[in-house]
Amino acid sequence: MDRCAGAAARLPGGDRKDLAIQALARSETVSDLATRHGVSRKFVYQQTHKAVAALDDAFSPALPDSEVLFELTVTKAWLRQVIVGLQNQRDALLAFTGVLDDKLAATAQAHAIAEPLVRDACMLHRLPSTSPAYWQGWNRLRAQIEAKFHALCTAVSRAMADTPRSSSLVENLNSRLRTYFTMRNHLSNSYLDLLRFFLNHRRFMRSRRAERHGKSPRELMTSSGHPHWLTLLGLGPLQP
Repeated sequence: MDRCAGAAARLPGGDRKDLAIQALARSETVSDLATRHGVSRKFVYQQTHKAVAALDDAFSPALPDSEVLFELTVTKAWLRQVIVGLQNQRDALLAFTGVLDDKLAATAQAHAIAEPLVRDACMLHRLPSTSPAYWQGWNRLRAQIEAKFHALCTAVSRAMADTPRSSSLVENLNSRLRTYFTMRNHLSNSYLDLLRFFLNHRRFMRSRRAERHGKSPRELMTSSGHPHWLTLLGLGPLQP
């Protein structure tokens, strides 16, 4: 029994998933799976129950928008940790501002315009064009720059569009994941593991890059194919 417990403790997370998938697929008996992996039958059942819980969590009914998803307990110690973390990552989070500063300085030099006016044009782009503040700033800046106004606005707009924001990658990831979280009462580790597996093995139906069409992230990273993601979960010989 001690030997089985030691083997179970050393079993990597990926092997535990494979063990649960094989148990769900019933390709082998629980006893055979336990013997082959050197673990107890109890351990096989435990991994199977985790997999079942993840599947139940993934396909549970959607919750109403008014449902409380989770509660966050905020303490002084937690706030201090957040503040320290943000301070430590300040330079990395704001690195994009240095890139934009260099572009604005180059724009000012290229158009022979004072740099503060170029920054005013940059701030103008952050306002909605339907707001009174936008048109007040527009008229004021145009009166100061006159003939160079439209060329400057075009150059500043191009500089801002070509500069990635520090949060752009996070926003992109959030837009992909948000649809999978709206019907969750809570986000368990088993559900997140299943979602990660699905996103890494689902093939792209369309892409701006032709080489990505019809391939999964795993296939793009490893340059080797794999069966349908449901087949990998032991749910049948499905086709892509």
